[in-house]
Amino acid sequence: MRVFSTRRRMAAALAGLGLLAASHAGAPPARAATPAPFPTAQAPEVVHLLDQNWPQSVRQGFYTTSQGSQLMPYSWFKALERPASTELFFADRLARFNYLPNDVSAQNPEGLPVGFALDRGTGPTSIGMTCAACHTGQITYKGTALRVDGGPADADFQGFLVELSAALADTVSDRAKFNRFAARVGGDKTLLRTSLSAFSTAWETFFSAALDGQAWGPARLDAFSMIFNRLTGLDFRVPSNVLPAHAPVSYPFLWNAHQQDAVQWNLSAPNGNYIKALARNTGEVLGVFGALNVCVAGKDLAGQSCPGDRRRFASKLFPHIPFYDTSISVPGLMKLEWAITQLAPPAWPSTVFGAIDAGKAEQGRQLFNEVCADCHHMTRAALNQDVWPVMDQRPTDTDPTVYRNALRWAKTGPLNGTRALLFGDGGSVSVGDMPADAQAVSVLTNGVIGSVVDGLLNQKGGTLNHDDYANLGLTPLSLIKLAIDQKTGSVNDVEQAMGPAFKAVPPAGPPAHKTSCVTSDGAAGDQTPPVYEARPLFGIWATAPYLHNGSVPTLWGVLKSSARPEAFAVGAREFDPVQVGYVSAVGTPGTPAAQTWVYDTTLPGNCNRGHDDYRRANGSPLTDDQLWAILEFLKMLTTKDQLWTSVY
Repeated sequence: MRVFSTRRRMAAALAGLGLLAASHAGAPPARAATPAPFPTAQAPEVVHLLDQNWPQSVRQGFYTTSQGSQLMPYSWFKALERPASTELFFADRLARFNYLPNDVSAQNPEGLPVGFALDRGTGPTSIGMTCAACHTGQITYKGTALRVDGGPADADFQGFLVELSAALADTVSDRAKFNRFAARVGGDKTLLRTSLSAFSTAWETFFSAALDGQAWGPARLDAFSMIFNRLTGLDFRVPSNVLPAHAPVSYPFLWNAHQQDAVQWNLSAPNGNYIKALARNTGEVLGVFGALNVCVAGKDLAGQSCPGDRRRFASKLFPHIPFYDTSISVPGLMKLEWAITQLAPPAWPSTVFGAIDAGKAEQGRQLFNEVCADCHHMTRAALNQDVWPVMDQRPTDTDPTVYRNALRWAKTGPLNGTRALLFGDGGSVSVGDMPADAQAVSVLTNGVIGSVVDGLLNQKGGTLNHDDYANLGLTPLSLIKLAIDQKTGSVNDVEQAMGPAFKAVPPAGPPAHKTSCVTSDGAAGDQTPPVYEARPLFGIWATAPYLHNGSVPTLWGVLKSSARPEAFAVGAREFDPVQVGYVSAVGTPGTPAAQTWVYDTTLPGNCNRGHDDYRRANGSPLTDDQLWAILEFLKMLTTKDQLWTSVY
């Protein structure tokens, strides 16, 4: 389906506005009238929290801590009405998009949904998103609701963006709607209309190009494309860099993520220490409305002097080095990352789903170690390391669209000719002059490093102390040294610690058998299949849907490829404890309204093939009974000891 019109007015809108998230900077300070109260929502269901080693204070911090995302001024957001309606956009607290409710508290005074936060930066208070919006799951079973912290959300992010765009456009074009909006916001109506109109035009223009393709549906997001589009297209004002985001993936689960030596489905983000975590998380913020401006030779993209005396001086002193001004909160990101390091995988709730069959699970444990443990790096040698290796994966014959799209190129815009990090084949890194065209990940990496440096030096959203810097292995002086080393052409310790931002893992050869996956270029099959992450599977029972693109609704379907439906419904939360995943049959009587989006595995990027050739050491394929045994073991798998100790 076509969720937006084509990329009309892109060049004019971007040239006139620049930063989308910062385009409200000209709005007057909020002098808001008291808004009309939101309608009383229906009584929330009772949610049972699984034991994942988080006290409530840490959980609420994860739900509400700003990471510097600035979607729009909060006074605007809570005053908007839905398209073609007088109902407030925020009336149901975004429940229609499957975002989870969060009670009013000292940490959440506005009652924002899980993963939405107020960012009180240098301008008006903004509403933004934090990682919890995409990485907090919830499942239900026969009336019991279970929260899965760090699990994949089933939110419809694209649906949220599309309706918000329509709400903005309607408010600008409908005089009565705008007057109601202005009465709620307060302030000068003429200035407000000008600011809102500019913001709405930039929003619609950007997303009309970025979302010009088939819908993602709930529980998925094309994160790579949106981050590349945002930085290389919108922030750097190069409209041709904005491409349709048509390779959505499932949200990865977060527990144990800090222990991996690489993250992202295509293994593109080096990981394993705080500075690398800051780099990957900074890229994430840039994709969800983090504001960014770049300065070269003392001027920003609008031709104005760089903001900030320190930044302006450094940019003039080193005219060939890009410096950045961002809204990213490094203290907030560090707090969120610390919370993730404490998060434990959820244990199977036997009192809700029923007890695990110990005898069958023991058989499954032995088979898992024989057949599955090596590929998923769950051997003693791998898991006894401080940082778990996940970089040497083999092709599994799955859909290649995400892998290919991550290798896209982009025009470098303001970075053209500046001294910057450059990435070569095999993940090599050097410092040199940025060419006019480069891999998008090279452009992103320079924006990420510049944003990390800016965030650490300027500390928006909180204050770092000596211990915080010690955890990063950095000092403020070492960050300034980054600029000097780039000027002289060397790669300093900070950059080496971060590692190359993209590691191309060479394929291990053609697959054993061909598939009928439809790839992004329309070809069937692929002689050079992609390599995707096959991470350790602790707590995997709570992370449906499965495979990197969410194309299999149950864990049984992962193990038994013939059990994978060609089409299935997404959006409801009812759990299937037998096949381990979501009840997802299309047209099931009594399914809730949210379960109306149908995942079609025949569409490009949605292929559900691969990960289906399970053989024992002697070469014999696993029987169905043996696959069920492995599934029984996976229900209980949360710790390393369970891999090597009998379940009896």
